[in-house]
Amino acid sequence: MGNVARIKLGYYPLPHAEGLRLRKLLVFEEGASAADPCAGTGAALHQLTEGADVDKHGVELDAGRAAQSAAMGSRRFMAISSRPSGRLRAFRFSI
Repeated sequence: MGNVARIKLGYYPLPHAEGLRLRKLLVFEEGASAADPCAGTGAALHQLTEGADVDKHGVELDAGRAAQSAAMGSRRFMAISSRPSGRLRAFRFSI
């Protein structure tokens, strides 16, 4: 992984136009769940489930982006953030 990728923690957001195309292909049953293992800010998960009655779940390495995703309506979220000491701290929160 290059230096820029390390700084971004491998964050590559889904292009908005791709999200629109994918959303047109998805049909969710009532009460379904959607999971994004690389949730980032939650924009893709939100876009892909827009208008659907789903429980949103996500995982994100960066604590700041994890908080953004939770603010967008991810009901259950797991984030793992690295601390300056090099130790990893995992935390989970629900909305």
